Amino acid sequence: MTTLDDAKMNELFAGLLGSTGVARTRYETQVIEYVYVTGVLGVWANSLASRHGDIGYRHREDLVGVIAVALTKWIQELDPSRLEDVRSWPSFMFRVASFGVRDYLNSGQVTVASKMSAFARRTKYIGYAKERLQEELGREPTREEIIEYANIEAHSRLKDPKRQGALIDHQDFGEVARPAVDVDETFLSSRGADHNIAERVELQDALRNIITECRRRRPDDAQLIAVINEWVDIVASGDEPTPQIVARSLGISITGASQSLDVLNEVMAELRG
Repeated sequence: MTTLDDAKMNELFAGLLGSTGVARTRYETQVIEYVYVTGVLGVWANSLASRHGDIGYRHREDLVGVIAVALTKWIQELDPSRLEDVRSWPSFMFRVASFGVRDYLNSGQVTVASKMSAFARRTKYIGYAKERLQEELGREPTREEIIEYANIEAHSRLKDPKRQGALIDHQDFGEVARPAVDVDETFLSSRGADHNIAERVELQDALRNIITECRRRRPDDAQLIAVINEWVDIVASGDEPTPQIVARSLGISITGASQSLDVLNEVMAELRG
């Protein structure tokens, strides 16, 4: 079953809104457990991912957790005065899920991580391709050979490398005609490549400022600092950090990771403003 039953939801929310304290907490837990059991979170995640194009596709597997966190927060804050628009609990909860996904995919942590991971991934594939081709060919490979080899590798490692920003093109090197004798040097040799490097440096500076500000605001919040450091490490490695990945890496709850990442988003938003 991948749908929510209106009668069941009405029963659960009637109990939730009519309770306080421990009794209410039990109903909150029952609502989330029921939503999980139905499998509807996966259906909603796929549907909402498709609405957000490439970035939704890249984060599709993470959206179940994002939706669960959004629904949990909404349920915990729910009171009768906020229910004027509720005609159907499943429909209203899907709206909550939609807003949660939108906010997550538009958040600073996702947009910054997407840019940084794309840079890191392409640079990694260029270096890997050049090294392997030198061994196989016994000479310096041409840029076209590196591009072809790197893109074949990207296709073999990733589900959709184009959408994930992993495919290499000539702009990642510089001038097209020159052989790729020095990848590091030629990477800086064109207007397009200069723009890429400038954007990367700008993002790295922004990350340092973000870390400094988070530490200044919450010097005694060990979990927050750990989450932010892990987030930066994951970005630097060329991956996109999600609450699930961060939680698994640090051995903490997804909710705890999400709460710390919410602080990170607040800092990012304020620094941008």
